[in-house]
Amino acid sequence: MFPQLIRLNIPFIFLLLIGATAIALAYYLYKKTTPVINKVSKYLLITIRSLIFFFVIVLFFTPSFFLTFKETLSPTVALFIDNSRSMGYETENYKRWQETLEAAQKIRSIIPSNVELHQFTFNNRVDTASSEKLFLSEGSTDFNTIISFIKHKNFNKAIIISDGNPTEGSYAVQNEWPFDTKIFTAGIGQISSGIDLAINNVTYQPVAYLDDENKIEIQIRVENLPNMSTLKLDYYINDKLIQQKKQNMYPGSYNQNINLTHINKQVGLNKLRIVAQTIEGEANILNNTYTFVQNVLDSKMKIGIFSGMPAYDSKFVSLLLQQVEDFEVLHYTEKRNGQFYNQTNLNAIEELDVFILIGFPGKYTLSNTMNRILNILRQKQPALLVFMNQYSDQQKLLQLRPWLPYEQLPAKIKAMDVIINHPLSSSINPLLYIYDEKERNQEFWSKAPPIRIEYAGGKLKDNVQTLLSGSGSRNEFPLILLSEQQNYRSLSFNGEGFWKWHFLLQDRKQISTAYQKFLVALLRWANDRTKLKPVTLVSEQNVVDLGESVQITGYIYDNSFQPVKDGELAVNAEWNKQTFSLEVKNDSTGSYLIDFMPPGEGKYTITAKGYREGIELGSDKLEIEVIPVEKEFIHINQNVNFLKKLAEMGNGFYVNASDIDSLRSVLIQQDAVTLRDRVIDIWYHPVLLTMIIVLITTEWIMRKRLGLV
Repeated sequence: MFPQLIRLNIPFIFLLLIGATAIALAYYLYKKTTPVINKVSKYLLITIRSLIFFFVIVLFFTPSFFLTFKETLSPTVALFIDNSRSMGYETENYKRWQETLEAAQKIRSIIPSNVELHQFTFNNRVDTASSEKLFLSEGSTDFNTIISFIKHKNFNKAIIISDGNPTEGSYAVQNEWPFDTKIFTAGIGQISSGIDLAINNVTYQPVAYLDDENKIEIQIRVENLPNMSTLKLDYYINDKLIQQKKQNMYPGSYNQNINLTHINKQVGLNKLRIVAQTIEGEANILNNTYTFVQNVLDSKMKIGIFSGMPAYDSKFVSLLLQQVEDFEVLHYTEKRNGQFYNQTNLNAIEELDVFILIGFPGKYTLSNTMNRILNILRQKQPALLVFMNQYSDQQKLLQLRPWLPYEQLPAKIKAMDVIINHPLSSSINPLLYIYDEKERNQEFWSKAPPIRIEYAGGKLKDNVQTLLSGSGSRNEFPLILLSEQQNYRSLSFNGEGFWKWHFLLQDRKQISTAYQKFLVALLRWANDRTKLKPVTLVSEQNVVDLGESVQITGYIYDNSFQPVKDGELAVNAEWNKQTFSLEVKNDSTGSYLIDFMPPGEGKYTITAKGYREGIELGSDKLEIEVIPVEKEFIHINQNVNFLKKLAEMGNGFYVNASDIDSLRSVLIQQDAVTLRDRVIDIWYHPVLLTMIIVLITTEWIMRKRLGLV
């Protein structure tokens, strides 16, 4: 209740000097008075005036009191209860969730009275829990959620109740524990296993192409098989049986891979399922099924990059785009004789979906090459991205004017550097929002490099939008322009040095791929031949596990492609012959946010209608596939080794659920005593101001009565 120590931020010698100065000034003012007053009144007035001078002078030093209190802190223990899907495993004689609840109750009963207990459940996320309300979830098991959670807390100890089988994420348990919190693990489930045949994993291509041969590799795990058996595998696509395969299985415990193939015949999200028929005496049949989803496309997007000269911009654009699974990238770099280094691949340019011209056409570009590209643009109208830099030839660029955003091309200028203007404050074009999180987007744009421009001026066509601009020499210059005319889209990049953006992000783990994502978003926009829709739904999660939440962002645009910030978005989900509405949050920037938890597996059709002042502006829809978390039952036995390593890494130890009482001794802990400072800034405190006013008023009243005023 009372401070152990009181300190002032002004040294004591200063206070003495200020006090002496205040007394000297007051004595000098009242040394002689007219009329003459008695000594008692004089010394009383000197005292009051001294205090006024003292407090006023002290105010210039912004005085503050530092009060040090002794504080007793109770030790804290965090109890993390695994409520992932695997904890619901049960047989006729055993219920794992019941064992988990009993273990949690035992821990609560041995917690000392002076210990503060915090309870949480975890699966692929951590939630606060109460003893009365503990529920199973459909989520997977990710121990990274606990690690990240503890990182931002100050627990003395943590107890984790789990079967120890992680099915999401990975954590190197051999590393040293990075926090002060000690970890203890309580294992749930049986340790020994019987006969089991499981589908551990399936290796496949998440993105495939129509009419291509699709190869998958099934990883089978066999445990304690007593006799020679025949494994029967059923292969389903969209719940239709398309193939059956038999495989001889030998006695023992081992892993075996089995390959299957089929031809992709249906574009879109295809749900594939492998089912291994049960063998006699099998202890766990929940791990005999594996479901996954494959996105089948018509074909890869074919992209051709043409460089007027070898340069960093073209090199790194090529490297980044080659990493995208559904892109096929061809790179043509021009020589001084107008030929290309990879001349043999020039026949493939007839099939390109996107032309990226970087410093091209240049001064060495042959007329035959230009005519060939112009003919392809006229006949097929592939999307066009043009980077204008020091190698671009303005006269040859004039031939591309029908496909460029310029009515009149800009003029070549002396090279200058411009700083990219932060776009998120003035525009909310969805292409500028690389991530859903505001902080990550802000960080991405804050790392934008200076761009060197060689062109300025020009006249823009109608329906051209300046996506990105830069400032230099007290002027503003367009850096990225979007053009959409009669279902044809093109982009113009004015400048060079964009490639530096990628490397400026490499020390930022959360946004290290942001520049690549930005480029890919621009390419997909340019290659989309459909008109911009007034209502758009966007989600990076087309496939989610059961128990995982889905984040969707909606946008509403008016006729000029300006975002509608004051509109309404009505969103419905259709699933399993049911329709229900989803909650939409308007963040007042033009983004409409939807976050929902699918109640079951299957395909969900999300539809949205946008309104402004009651008038419907348009609609959109997307499909999301929710798959069961079957990997939660690949291993039903307790993973003792993982739980032991996790506890040892946290300087604790492992116990089986039946031996919870052995934790009693480690939970006994004395209260911690710490010193806490409290700062009171008195230089603007109302008490001090009131005291000065009271003293001045008192002095004035006395002077009035003594005839000094």
